[in-house]
Amino acid sequence: MQKIELKNFFDKSMNLEISSHALLSNYSIIMFSSFIEEYDKYFNPGHLSAVDSRRILNVKEKNLPGLKRIRKWKDISRFRNHMVAHSFRFKNKSFFSDEIEELNFKIPNKISEKNLFAGIVHLICMNIRDEFLEYVINFDNNQVMLDKMKLMGEDIDNEKELIELYARMRG
Repeated sequence: MQKIELKNFFDKSMNLEISSHALLSNYSIIMFSSFIEEYDKYFNPGHLSAVDSRRILNVKEKNLPGLKRIRKWKDISRFRNHMVAHSFRFKNKSFFSDEIEELNFKIPNKISEKNLFAGIVHLICMNIRDEFLEYVINFDNNQVMLDKMKLMGEDIDNEKELIELYARMRG
């Protein structure tokens, strides 16, 4: 992957390994942040009123050690919001502004940390599954997300379009 060059990329030193690492790392932060937000916001008796609240609280109690460990990475949401999802904006200023000094983020940054986070999420989901098996058994695997949406792409010649746009925008 180190030897595979990326054509038409603004940074000629960027190879597939570096760019893949950055994309996957940022995507994992978005997913980690989303998981925490969804779990906190929606997996609770107030939101799931049709379910016996004791069952939810029982699962939340089981998951507490894992969530405590996850929360040691206290800046996941902040990093996601300021650096990944909103294009390097911090307090309405560009990350590249001279007004921004060094920022510190405690996030799962190393592969081992990401693996630990993913493992904890797996354990949390297993606890939810085990407690609510009747919902899992009745889950219709044939009705997947793509059955509820249509993604519409088009056949394009991206290199031709980029050359044309380059001439119009930079020429």
